[in-house]
Amino acid sequence: MNYLPFFSDDTKTARFPDEIAQTVYAFADGQSRGRGTVEGLAQQFEFQSVLISSGEQPLIGIGQHGGVRARVLTVWGSPFGTTDEETCRVVREFNRGLSLNYGHAGPMFIEYLLARRNRWGQYLKKHTEWNAYFADRAGNNPVAGRMAAHLAAIAVTSLSVHKALDLPWPWSDPITPLYDERTKELVEADRGAAGMRCAMEWAVAHQNDSFQNASRRYLLQFR
Repeated sequence: MNYLPFFSDDTKTARFPDEIAQTVYAFADGQSRGRGTVEGLAQQFEFQSVLISSGEQPLIGIGQHGGVRARVLTVWGSPFGTTDEETCRVVREFNRGLSLNYGHAGPMFIEYLLARRNRWGQYLKKHTEWNAYFADRAGNNPVAGRMAAHLAAIAVTSLSVHKALDLPWPWSDPITPLYDERTKELVEADRGAAGMRCAMEWAVAHQNDSFQNASRRYLLQFR
């Protein structure tokens, strides 16, 4: 079942916030958890896939796990813009169209790729170029730099899908126009740096306090 996307609906059903973070870590590692048995370590299984999750709150906003931010691409907001009668009509038509026409785009895309094995090297080269582009754009943001390969995969795949399905509109880069918005939330992924910034801001705000009192309040607030 490798490479088939996995859909996990509604994060509110998780019993504890830490379960969500552990799911993200486990899925991103691409390997089942090691478990001991009476005969030794149980067999571990490897997989490659994409997890698509939905919920009222972004995954990166649940808990204080900085590593989650480096493993999740967040798409947040109303996909159809305003919520009015016209939007309601569009959504109804959209759902009706999907219910009547589905299950053909995926096979067409796979057939397109299999028929062009001689071009797989070109796809890899293109991915490398996009990866370098997004890594350079990340600058000194290490978390955004780690996301470069994932963003490159989306960019390359979108162009391939566009050609495979012969879509009737010009292809455009789906990542670059949204890059700044998608990566600005990654700044706080380094929890150590975020904690130090909070400490420095507090120290500046209380620089006139006596050292003893300031130190005591600093420890209380930083905890």
